[in-house]
Amino acid sequence: MKFVCERIPKEYRERFNLKELDEQPTKALGRSTSWAVNEDHSIWVRKYYEVSDHTAVGGGYTGLSGWNFYWKGSLMLVELEHVDYGGGLDDDHRWSIYRLIEINIPKKLEHERVEIFQNLESALFVYTRKFGASSPKSYSFTLQYDERSQQ
Repeated sequence: MKFVCERIPKEYRERFNLKELDEQPTKALGRSTSWAVNEDHSIWVRKYYEVSDHTAVGGGYTGLSGWNFYWKGSLMLVELEHVDYGGGLDDDHRWSIYRLIEINIPKKLEHERVEIFQNLESALFVYTRKFGASSPKSYSFTLQYDERSQQ
């Protein structure tokens, strides 16, 4: 499934009520104005918030983040932990490992869980490659699942 990263066009911000969604309280700040989208299948993901430790020097990156994941008519909240990353400079291979903490899949979509996880992983791969610290020539992305996210 092909996703593209782009700035969210105004008409889509209105179509998906993103202004209203952005006004909802979250655990942190930093809603993204960009997304990874597959318009043919009506699927998109965008970073909704990123948690920081305000008491730590330099802002205290915690690696915890929340994402809006829209899947074929249903909006879900996804919580991730950025577990590890590495690699070389922009022209080298880079990699990231995220852990899925929670996803609120509606009961009506439980039978689609495997496809939802596959689409989420594909969208996150494209998003994190494009909007990470650099845009490397090669990139690998791993999404780990724990027991809570599998339920």
